[in-house]
Order: sequence, then structure tokens, then C-alpha cells
Amino acid sequence: MFIRKRLTFTKRNGEGYSYQLIETYREGGKIKQRVLYNLARCPTIEAAIEWERCKIEIAKAEIAIRISIIAAASRFQRLSKRSNGNGVFNGWRKHKPE
Repeated sequence: MFIRKRLTFTKRNGEGYSYQLIETYREGGKIKQRVLYNLARCPTIEAAIEWERCKIEIAKAEIAIRISIIAAASRFQRLSKRSNGNGVFNGWRKHKPE
């Protein structure tokens, strides 16, 4: 595996570099390469790796928030079942407007 530095062009930003994580392998006696991951488009490889680390930390924080929301919802569900025995949503369905 290695990191490939690739020259890229865009109309908006002009010339720049992007980085790719490349794997080399053999298939049928021929050497081939495949891109495992596209790193960010940054001026240096260090900046691209740091950007990816930040994205990972943000993703971890988002997952932690979702887990805490799910845990709070399940606690609320358990508490509501204790109070009336049916749960909040089941209780709403029983009462039909006249």
C-alpha cells in the first residue's frame, strides 16, 4: 500500500493535489492497483491526513449523540410503561376522538 499524490484541476479552485490510498495486487499474473480511499484535497499530505482525522472525530461525536438519544428514548419508554402499563403511544391509540 502507498499514498498517491495526484494533480487535479477544477474550474473553481484551479490546480491542486488530491491524495489516494492505493493497494497493489496481482490478478492473473498481472500487477494491478485499486484505490482503497480518497483522501481530502489539500496542499500537503499531512494536511489531508489531519482533515481525515477531524472527519473521523466528528463522526464519532455524531454516533455518541445518536446513542444517547436512543438510550434516553428507551428509558422514557420504560418509564411510561410503568406509569400506565401500556406505553405512551399505545395509550394514545386507545382514545378515539368523538
